Amino acid sequence: MRVSQSILPAGIETTVSFQAPPRQPPVKMAESIVEALVCETHAAALLTATVTSTVNGMRHPGRSGRAECISRFVPQSPSILLAVEASPPEAGIPPETQEAVVHFFEALRPARAYLDAFLDEAQSLGSGRAEILHRARLASSWRLACREAVEAVHALDRAFRHAISDRYSESVPVLLSLLNGSAEGLQPCLDATGQPYVPELPQRRLAARRGLFQRCIVQYSRRSGRALVRDISTGGLGLDGIEGLVLDEVVVVDLECGRRFVGKVEWANERFAGISFSRPLPPNDPLLFG
Repeated sequence: MRVSQSILPAGIETTVSFQAPPRQPPVKMAESIVEALVCETHAAALLTATVTSTVNGMRHPGRSGRAECISRFVPQSPSILLAVEASPPEAGIPPETQEAVVHFFEALRPARAYLDAFLDEAQSLGSGRAEILHRARLASSWRLACREAVEAVHALDRAFRHAISDRYSESVPVLLSLLNGSAEGLQPCLDATGQPYVPELPQRRLAARRGLFQRCIVQYSRRSGRALVRDISTGGLGLDGIEGLVLDEVVVVDLECGRRFVGKVEWANERFAGISFSRPLPPNDPLLFG
């Protein structure tokens, strides 16, 4: 198949030949779905502990809970749940595990709604006044979300401890400690100055990575080609179906959803490559959660 692209800088046109990346085998796709489910749930749980810690800090006026500190940590609903519902039998996701994860993300809906109401009134009434009016409802809803997250993390660990990277399992006790502490009214995700932060887990980059499986156009070395974005994290993305990339080469990746990223090639192996972003994504970027 031949396609002409005119997406390069003015004066540069190129015609490239490409073949669409083949579909993943069922077993490989099942493994990707399981990994995406685990890492997206862990990432959302970690952000839930961060927001809850911040909400818990509202009882200490002036320390935390300000709108500008909390809004960028709010976890979003992931698209992986749709993939799980249609997942192949090879994925082996127990119904009770899926139910626990769904309950967690459902608990986030009212928590986010109460937080939105707080943020709206923080603009009109001021953060201090809004905190007094909303902190009880915020605390109860976000602590409940933490407890549901505990159940979801436990369920995933029981189902897939031996099927995923050891780093995920190593992160479970740390994550559970943060969630349980936040659910009990503590502030494990606030620093010494009372500001929220996202603690690092042993899985580190993997925690924020999710399977994206979105087609894209890659511009590199005065050429362009089509590829598939297999996964994405706060720091970069993985490509499938692209050849000829050189280490440290600057590339531009245009996703079919309209997002554009500039980065450099961190590694390349035959048709696969890893790209690091020139600017990291925020932890609650919609692409990380669907």
